[in-house]
Amino acid sequence: MIKDIDNFILLSAPSSYQFLVALFAVLAVGGAAVLLPLGIAPEEINVIAQKCNARAFAIAPDYQAAAKATKTSAKLTSGTEILPIPITLGDNGSSADIRIITENNIRFSADRPALVQFTSGTTGSPKGVVHARTFFYHQVEVYFGCPMSEINGLQPLLGPDAVYLSYRSFHWGGGIRNATAAILAGVCTEIYNHDATPGAMWTQMKAYYEECLANLPQPMLEEYLNGARGLQLAKSDSNLLTPSVKRADHLYIGEPEATRAAFDRECFYKTGDLGHFDVIVFDGRRVPIIDVEESLMALPYVMEAYVLGIPDAEVMNRTAVLLRVKEGKCLTLQALRTEMAGRLAKHKLPTLLRKLDASEGVPKTHSGKFDMRKARSVFFPQSVEGDISDLPPEVEVWKLR
Repeated sequence: MIKDIDNFILLSAPSSYQFLVALFAVLAVGGAAVLLPLGIAPEEINVIAQKCNARAFAIAPDYQAAAKATKTSAKLTSGTEILPIPITLGDNGSSADIRIITENNIRFSADRPALVQFTSGTTGSPKGVVHARTFFYHQVEVYFGCPMSEINGLQPLLGPDAVYLSYRSFHWGGGIRNATAAILAGVCTEIYNHDATPGAMWTQMKAYYEECLANLPQPMLEEYLNGARGLQLAKSDSNLLTPSVKRADHLYIGEPEATRAAFDRECFYKTGDLGHFDVIVFDGRRVPIIDVEESLMALPYVMEAYVLGIPDAEVMNRTAVLLRVKEGKCLTLQALRTEMAGRLAKHKLPTLLRKLDASEGVPKTHSGKFDMRKARSVFFPQSVEGDISDLPPEVEVWKLR
């Protein structure tokens, strides 16, 4: 058992059963898991370890080289010893046969640190957000509408065949929150490749429909179809996102000033996010990005679509689109604008086009979100901001006047 409040243990593994076993093992001994993405440099891991005073690193066997490199880096730069702990499972996927003695009278404080997740870095440098153990209790209440003390009654409610499909990386919030809530509620969890594209997931769901559902009697089939109908979205008349959370349950690790600045006087968390549609200002007119994205994705040959604002001194910003189209499709900016003209006003039509090759990928943050800032510099680089005359030859430019 870890008695000290300095209880941080680094954790890095593929999103898998292996990862979850390690996470719950860390929590069981009173530790706090610092979730790290795979492929992070040893020097960066060392900085994180120093920030949270971590002394151990739980890592998947296939990535032991990274653990050793981190141990060496920590020893050389700060004289710190970081103990590598391999996450070992038996041949059949079960935990290794280790004799464990439990003490049922041990209780950990609800506000004890349990998890550290890093922000995406979309709007600034990533910060390590510390969650208390209440984080896990709260997830069950949020997703299933009942406190942890009542989760034993959830299985009859959800049904014996209930399955949660986990498709997001566990090292960031949207992945681990949902998966742990389902597991704590006793729901079978299927872990899908978190890098799967929407197309691949849709293909798998269609295959399941054709193999398992399509031949069901119509009344039974209707139950499945009705489950996907009538979904409603919440409405709000407020545009500032300030969820209420307890200050003691959330903090930025190693950044006390940033933690204090993150809460207002009423203990509402100031996300810094505004609940509005992203817009591009083109020649004094507003172009909602969502309008352009929806119009692009309605085209049958478009596989992926990203919309960006590219500075242009003449009109303030250009509406640029980054597209991946079906193999063999020849597409010009002229043809694209012609097809979209029936759906969008003229000022919303794209004026810059770059197509992605089959081998090209878009930059993403460590949480898997599209990194718009990097995409601008990679696909639409400008030597002088606002000058579009030296854009790469792969970018097709629409003459405005």
